[in-house]
Parts: sequence; C-alpha cells; structure tokens
Amino acid sequence: MDLLLARLRDELARGPRREALRWITASVGETVKLYPIEEVLAFQAQDKYTRVITASDEAVIRKSLRELMAALDPEVFWQLHRSVIVRATAIDRVQRDELGKFWLTLKNRSEVLPVSSAFQGRFRGM
Repeated sequence: MDLLLARLRDELARGPRREALRWITASVGETVKLYPIEEVLAFQAQDKYTRVITASDEAVIRKSLRELMAALDPEVFWQLHRSVIVRATAIDRVQRDELGKFWLTLKNRSEVLPVSSAFQGRFRGM
C-alpha cells in the first residue's frame, strides 16, 4: 500500500500528462502540409505566425512559441531566443560575432538564428 501511495504522489507531483506533439499541420501557399515532428529542425516566430523549418522545406503555422514549448519535449527542442526554438540535434554550430552576440546555424540550412544571452550558457565549452 505504501508503494502505491508513493507512486501516486510522484504522479501528482509531475502534474498532468501532456499529449506529445507528433504532427505539425502547416500552410505552404494555398496548400496544407503535414510534417512529422521528427522532421522539424526549428520554429521561428515572425509577426503573427510561426515559421516551421525542416531540412528541405518551410511553412507557417498560427501557433505561438509559448504553445509549442508546452507541447514539445524540452530535452529535444530548446528555446534559444524569445523568437526561436530549435531541435538540439539540428544545430551545426554557434558562433559569436564581434559584438559578443551568439548566432546559430542549422545543419544543411543557410539560416542564421539568434541566441539570446539568457540561453548562451548552453554553449559554453565543457
């Protein structure tokens, strides 16, 4: 009985289980496309929309970064700026410019995304 109570307490402490986000439904022109979450490299906020970046495509959705972060695995997707969430394994490199700002490049993509000072600690040398 004590073991059962301990498990129940642990479950309650973790909070309600959230449904893992498995698909992104996005607009590309007049077309709606489905992207498995495994293909998404990054999300970038732009005006009222969020840009979805994959290795070979990009699209827009109407979901905010805050809503996305609540539905994404924080071990897989990292928020690195108020306007950027990236898949950690999609990061090619992070460089510092002459002003000390950090910029991130994704693997096989030309975009350069900002990294805010609040998240630069992830990239300090080990």
